[in-house]
Amino acid sequence: MKTWWLLLSALLFLVIYQVLQLNVGLHPLLLAVYGYIAVFLLIRIAGLDLKQLGLSKKQLRAALPWSLTVVVVIVTMLVVVYQFVPDQFADERYNLSLVNALFVSLVVLPLKTVLLEELFFRGFLYSFLLKQTSDRLATFGASVLFGLWHLGTASGVSLGFLYIFGLGDIATAVTTIGVVLVTSFAGYIFVELRKRSGSILTPIVAHWAINGTAILLAAHSLR
Repeated sequence: MKTWWLLLSALLFLVIYQVLQLNVGLHPLLLAVYGYIAVFLLIRIAGLDLKQLGLSKKQLRAALPWSLTVVVVIVTMLVVVYQFVPDQFADERYNLSLVNALFVSLVVLPLKTVLLEELFFRGFLYSFLLKQTSDRLATFGASVLFGLWHLGTASGVSLGFLYIFGLGDIATAVTTIGVVLVTSFAGYIFVELRKRSGSILTPIVAHWAINGTAILLAAHSLR
């Protein structure tokens, strides 16, 4: 009974968060406060400790080489790709000055998005599902829900997606499905990084490296 109640609570948290973000337009700071409080409550009720979350000191130290390697690889790959297809990185949401883009990438993004999502999906959700089911089902559940989580932000995809699929209802549907599939696959990669490195630190820095670098490149492409 407790398992289903916690899962329903977790799903309710995701729905309420999206409603507050997209429909109510709650201030980002208040939204983040709500998110962290809800996630920490879920972790507490589920009885997960730091080791189960991949956040013990030993796990964090052991994951440092993994994390540094992942950051270097991701940033290098994105910068190389940008040299050939800069338009694919264009996103009007990040039509910012260099200073503002750095602030969003290095401060706002990690606190508002990356850390919160990783604590929920690769921290609470994966760890909780792992206690209740098999590793395969836990990985699948955490990955698919991460993809569905991005349904709410699919309308804000970059100009690169629009360049590929164009405009119109069919193109919008294809783009939305594409965003969900891509982010589900990213969720799977993040879970695997956590398992292989032994800590949630590695998916945190990988998530930040992808989104943070993309923001800086988007701002540069729109200058």
